[in-house]
Amino acid sequence: MCADARVAIRQVAEMHLDERLEKSREVLGKQLAVGQQKVSSAYNRLWAEMEAMREAQRKRAEEARLQAEKEGRPIDDGKKCEFHTSLLPSGQR
Repeated sequence: MCADARVAIRQVAEMHLDERLEKSREVLGKQLAVGQQKVSSAYNRLWAEMEAMREAQRKRAEEARLQAEKEGRPIDDGKKCEFHTSLLPSGQR
């Protein structure tokens, strides 16, 4: 082993850099785990809110459909009329 390597090893031992590095790795690992848990929790809350909004939208649409049937109005089910190419001029078909 060369003298420079021995000096570097001795300095690492004197400054306890290996212990500090190990502690830093532990702290970083814990912080990453906490961050991952927070992101996962936020994602799950967002998904639950989206599902609740979808369900509320379905419920409103069903209530509107029932009300329209009750009043004898045409039901708007969100479907669009078909586009007939026969209505286009012959050069655009």
